[in-house]
This record gives sequence, C-alpha cells and structure tokens, in this order.
Amino acid sequence: MPHHSSKFPLMLVLILLLSSLSWTAQAQTVPPPRDLWLWNYTTILTPEGRDEVLQFARDQHIRTIYLESQALLQNQSATLGTFIAQARAAGVQVELLFGNPRWALAPYHQEAVSLAQQAVTFSQSLGSSGPIGLHFDVEPYLLAEWQQDRNATANQYLDLLAKLQAEVQGSSLTLTVDIPFWYDTIPVTRNGITRNMHMWVLDTVDRITIMAYRDHAQPPDGIIDHVQNEITYATDVGKRVVIGVETNCGLFPEKITFCEEGLTAMENAFQSVRAVYAASPAFDNFAVHDYRGYQALVSASLTSTSTATLFPTTWMLPNLTSLTLMKPQEYNGFLPNK
Repeated sequence: MPHHSSKFPLMLVLILLLSSLSWTAQAQTVPPPRDLWLWNYTTILTPEGRDEVLQFARDQHIRTIYLESQALLQNQSATLGTFIAQARAAGVQVELLFGNPRWALAPYHQEAVSLAQQAVTFSQSLGSSGPIGLHFDVEPYLLAEWQQDRNATANQYLDLLAKLQAEVQGSSLTLTVDIPFWYDTIPVTRNGITRNMHMWVLDTVDRITIMAYRDHAQPPDGIIDHVQNEITYATDVGKRVVIGVETNCGLFPEKITFCEEGLTAMENAFQSVRAVYAASPAFDNFAVHDYRGYQALVSASLTSTSTATLFPTTWMLPNLTSLTLMKPQEYNGFLPNK
C-alpha cells in the first residue's frame, strides 16, 4: 500500500507557507497613499477634465488633491462643488489650495483671511460632502522683505497663520501650510523667545506639508535627514507632517526633482522614508508636486523599455546611525529648493 499520507501534511504546510510569504510580499509592496498639488484649476472645468484627474488619482493611489481654488471659489463655486462631490465618490479627498507670497506681509493679510472666510462658508454649505481642509502655500522667502529684515517678515507670516487658524477654528476644516525643509535652520525671535521657524509654524497650524525636494531618500542631503527635525517636533506637539517631493522637469539643481530619476526611484524613496518614519504619529505620508509633472513621470515610466519592477518586494533600509543632521551651508539661501 503506497504511503502517501505522510507526504500530504508536508505538502499542505509548504502550500500554506508559500501563500503566507506571497501575502506578506504583497503587503510590503502596497504603495503608500499620497497627496497631489493641482495648481491648474482649469483642468477640472470640464467633465472630461474632471474624469481625467480622478482616474489618475485612482491609478496613482492619491488620497487628497490640493486644488488651487481662489478663482473657482470666487467665480465658479458650483463647478468646485461638483468636483469635490465627484472626488469624494471616487474615494479622493480635496483641500482648497491658495497661494501668494505677498500674503505674508501684514498689509496683505486680509486678502488671505477673506479667502479663508469664503472657503469656510462655502464648505459649510456643502456639509459632509465638502472639502476636508484649507491649504495655504505662502512662501515669504520669495519676497525682497525677507532679505531686508528676515525676522520681521517671518513674524508677519506667523501672524497670518494665526489669523488663518482662527478662521477654521470651530469648523470641520483643518489648516495645512507648505514649508521648505530648511525652516529648521532659521531662528526667529517672537515675543522675546527665539526658536527655529518650523517650530513656530507647527505650533500654529494643524499640519504642514514639507517641501523635502530631493531626488533620493538616503542621507546625507536626502529626504530622510531633511525631515527629521520637523517630524520629531511635530510628534512632540501632536501635529502631522506630509512629506512633499517634486516631479517637474527643467528645474535646477536637478537633485530637487525626480524628473530625471523616474517613477520607480520615487516609489523606492517613499518606501525607504516610510521604513524610517512610519512608526511616528506625526508621519502623514507623502505629497507629489504637481499633477502635470506627476502625469509626465507616469507616462515616461509606461513608455520606458526598462524591466525594473515598479514596487520591488525588497528595499534597502537606511543606516540610521549615518543620519546627518547638519544642513549644508547652501541652505542659508532663500530658495525653497536649495
């Protein structure tokens, strides 16, 4: 009589083990959710444009779209509401994005505050189907006043953030602002206390999106070391940090964008960064700048003849002991991509 009975349990164990390994590999390769800046609001003015954006969002695991909304809010609020409703139906959230560097200065604060007031009223009119927050991109270092009196300009900017936070207080909306990664090297004296600027910002708003514009994760001069101070402080004060990357081409220096490295390199960087920071309660995944650049990156990947796997099952983890906290001197400049 053949003795098959002893082999069957062994085969079953092997099958279960292989299935488990396969499931684990799939779990490890799930791409992290990410947010997306969409500055060109005209993209969503037509049904075809809205469908294109939302299909891209589904394909690329987009969690939240930061939609430039000033003109839409003031002139085409019905279209804005339609897009937000369609996005929610597709499982995508929307933040109303506004940006202008001059709003950092006190004489222009009311422009931004008025927009925030309009946005809150608009959002309340939509109820539970509205946007999840307001998102301000105000970059004071682009102003001549930053060079003339940095501390005074920074204080005016921080005053603006306090006013914006007051406008969303009591609503269901969150306030997120974009900051460059080098704010942790900028001391600001405020009310007799001197601290680095990223701390002042995080104390004021609900969340930051840090423009960690580098084309690799690993230190030195990589995404991992450039966001460490912000994530550490955000953890201490109970705030959240989204890590932003750039994809547009034609930028200098090339190290600030994934245009040349491509989609696979960006996804690998996301996985490396997540391996370091996923356990932190402040870590709130990633954001990609911006829609058109990301589209081009995906198109280039699809037409490439490379056989590289988009989401490899193994990742090179960073050597945490090699983290370089010292920022190169070039970051004392005023541009966000320095």
